[in-house]
Amino acid sequence: MWTVVVVAALALGIAGALVFNQSSPPPPAAPFNEIEQSASATGQGVTIEALGASFSGTETILRLRLTVEDEKAILDQIGADGPVRRVLLSGTGYSGPFDGSPMTSAASRTGEVLVHLPPLRTNGTYDGTVELRISELSVQLGHGPGVLHGEWTLALKGPAVADAAQQLRVESLASPDLVVAGGRATITGVRSRSETRISISLPAGTLMLSQPLLEVDGDRLAPRSFNAEKGQAVASFPATGFGRPIVLRLGAIAVAGEGETTAFVLNIEELLWRVGEAGEFEIPAGVVLDGQQDLLLGGEQGKYGDRPWVGLAVRGNWHPANGQPMITDASGSAVELAHVQVGYQKDANGNILEGTTAIGFFVDGDVGLSRLTIVLGPRSAIDPASHSATLIPMPGQAGD
Repeated sequence: MWTVVVVAALALGIAGALVFNQSSPPPPAAPFNEIEQSASATGQGVTIEALGASFSGTETILRLRLTVEDEKAILDQIGADGPVRRVLLSGTGYSGPFDGSPMTSAASRTGEVLVHLPPLRTNGTYDGTVELRISELSVQLGHGPGVLHGEWTLALKGPAVADAAQQLRVESLASPDLVVAGGRATITGVRSRSETRISISLPAGTLMLSQPLLEVDGDRLAPRSFNAEKGQAVASFPATGFGRPIVLRLGAIAVAGEGETTAFVLNIEELLWRVGEAGEFEIPAGVVLDGQQDLLLGGEQGKYGDRPWVGLAVRGNWHPANGQPMITDASGSAVELAHVQVGYQKDANGNILEGTTAIGFFVDGDVGLSRLTIVLGPRSAIDPASHSATLIPMPGQAGD
C-alpha cells in the first residue's frame, strides 16, 4: 500500500504542483568549495575513481566515477548471469572518519556519481588525508540486483590542516517553541559553510502541506531538499551567514480532529457489474447502506499489475498518518488497501484549500462486496495561518 500527498492548483487549469514522498531520503546536494581529487582503486572488476570532494561541518559531498573493467569477474563473484547494467554504491558499505550514517548517491548526467556522506570528523592526528574504504557495491543486472563485496580504498585530499577548523565550522540555532493549531512545534537548526539545516517537530496529528521557506535579510530561500515523516521534518537550505538570525516560515498545515472517525457501509457488488470496465463511476444513493452520502464524490477502478482494485473519492482530507483506513467485507474479513491519495486544492491566490482523499482497495480473491464497511479518521482541517519562527545562534558561539 502506498500513500501520497498532492497539492493541486485550480487557477487557469494548472495541474498538480507539488508532491511529497514522505519516506525517501533527501537527494545529494551540489558540490561546494570542491577539492580536486586523483585517488582511484580497482578490485573485483570495478574501478572507483574520486574526482572531487567537498567538506563542511554538516555534510561531505563526493564526485566519483565507477567503471566496469571486467564483467566476468563481477558475475563470478556474485554468482549470477549478466549482463551487468550498472554498478552503484551501497548505503552502508563504507567506513572512514564519519559517523557511520547511511550515504545516499545519485548518478549525474555526465555519468558521474554524486555521493552525500556525513561530515568529516577530525582529531589530533588529522594530516589533511581522508581515507575512505568502500566494502560493498550494488550491481544492477538484467534480472534484478546483486551485491558485490570487495575492498576499494581511496586516499582523499581533505581540507588543509590549518583551514580544517574553519571549513568544518558549525553553528547551532534555536528558537522558542512555536504555537500552531494542534499544539507546540519545536524548531531547531544548524548552519555550516554549505547549508542551513532546519529540524521541525510538529504536534501529533499535525502535517505540513507545503515546503517551508527561509527568510534572511529580506530574501526568501526555498529548501534544496525536504524530508517529512510522522510529524518530523528536516529541510536543507543554502548556506547563510554565521551569526545572523533567520526566519522560518512554515506555510499551511493540516491538523487532525481529535478522536473523530467516519464510517460508510456500501453494497458495491451489483454496481461493479453494471459499470463494467469504466475507470470512473458514480456512487448511487442506493449503494450507501449507512454513512454520509454527500461525502462520497465517486468511484474508480483499475489494476496494479494483475491485481484489480476499486477506489472511492471522499470529500475532505483523511491522512493515513493519523489513522489508516480500515475496510472489512461482508464476512468481516479485512480488505487489503491498495493506496491512499490525499489531495489539496489551491485557489487563484495560491492559498491551500480542503481537497479530497482517494482510497483504493484490492478486490481479487473472495472479497465479499455486498457489504463493505469503511472506517476513516480522523479528518484533517487546514490551518492557513502564516506561522513563522525566528532562529538565532545559541549563546557561547564565536562570531565569524
